[in-house]
Amino acid sequence: MKVVDIRQNNIAKLKEKFPQADFIVGDSSSLVTWKNLHTEAISQVIITLRDPDIVKETCRIIRESLRIEVMVLIISYEVYDTSILDEYNVIVIKPMQLGLDIISSMLDKNVAWPINIGNRQGEIVEVQVMKNSHLVGVKFKHIRPANWSVALIYKDGKPTIPNSNTRIKIGDRLIIVGEPQVVKGVIDTLSKGEPNFPLQFGPNIAVVCTSSNPAIIDESIYFLKNTMAKKLKLFPVVGQIVKKSGRKK
Repeated sequence: MKVVDIRQNNIAKLKEKFPQADFIVGDSSSLVTWKNLHTEAISQVIITLRDPDIVKETCRIIRESLRIEVMVLIISYEVYDTSILDEYNVIVIKPMQLGLDIISSMLDKNVAWPINIGNRQGEIVEVQVMKNSHLVGVKFKHIRPANWSVALIYKDGKPTIPNSNTRIKIGDRLIIVGEPQVVKGVIDTLSKGEPNFPLQFGPNIAVVCTSSNPAIIDESIYFLKNTMAKKLKLFPVVGQIVKKSGRKK
């Protein structure tokens, strides 16, 4: 194990705790430092720097200058936009967020959030189907989800890839992926029985209007106000004049 740190006092402290390690006083964002590390022997890189600019430059040197294709793990203690590192194919771990995710999963027994999968923004989740969910007994072909899907379902502890005829039962555990806001509504439906229509199909409502049924406009607006829908789009039949759209305030 090789440890690089530009601060000599830190090197001195770490030598006492890790006598077997090889310590180098240097700047990780300097190409000169890396050329002295015998990069062909590197199997993993762990970066614990706090300055995002230095972290980015270090990653650039690893991937672009030296073309080192090993796992790069970044321990991020500071709050900054980690998307600046996306192009370098690195794994970013946020210790504080990691702790919160673990606590959150422990508090809610019916929902489990992934610790180190995806962007950890709520786009992936495992949820257990409870008896008060109105989707119990429904086949997947009748759900027709939009902006989310079930990647895997555990029935009696056995993983299964669902198909259109798979029926949801009490106690099933579903691995759900999709847009975070939509996934949150699906979680409430499966674990708490809270209605989230029409979010499982999408946030918008589209209605075709004709002069023969003028009441449909008022009904559509009522529907918008009393469901989880976000936007209403009215499409008049050619030659008809109606209000074009409405948006929930």
